[in-house]
Amino acid sequence: MSNRQRGRVSTLPTPQQQQQPPTCAQKAAKSLSSKPSTTPPNKIALPAVLTKRNHTIVIERDGTALPDNTNTLTIHDAINSAIKKPLIATIEFTTNYHVLLITKDNTPATAVLKHHRFAIEEAIRATIPTAIGLRKDEISYKVILHGIPTTSSFTTIQA
Repeated sequence: MSNRQRGRVSTLPTPQQQQQPPTCAQKAAKSLSSKPSTTPPNKIALPAVLTKRNHTIVIERDGTALPDNTNTLTIHDAINSAIKKPLIATIEFTTNYHVLLITKDNTPATAVLKHHRFAIEEAIRATIPTAIGLRKDEISYKVILHGIPTTSSFTTIQA
């Protein structure tokens, strides 16, 4: 005789009525939606991987050759001691006589310039002659146009 026939109704749910435990995906979605953002609203989010361009500060020079006694180690030590932190990893020279400062691992060039520009400029004045500027490395483009006359007169323009 079944429970219904005896007049009793079972309060236990049937196996189809039992709730399944949440899946891992459901748990992850719930935890992500309930966590507040860890990035402060006024802080700029940095890319996960910084490229070499993000690590490079350019010291612009007037185009004259560097003196023979110019040494990368001297420049490196002067700048790092001026900013009182070892933020500059390496120094490189370009073919047009500019000097590149490469920052350490997760240190973007913008942060170094924002907080230490004055100290770097003072160290540059003492170690690098004819420095004319300091900037973050940026993408540059060159455009070559062929077949455009470089001289013109009024008669050639009307024709």
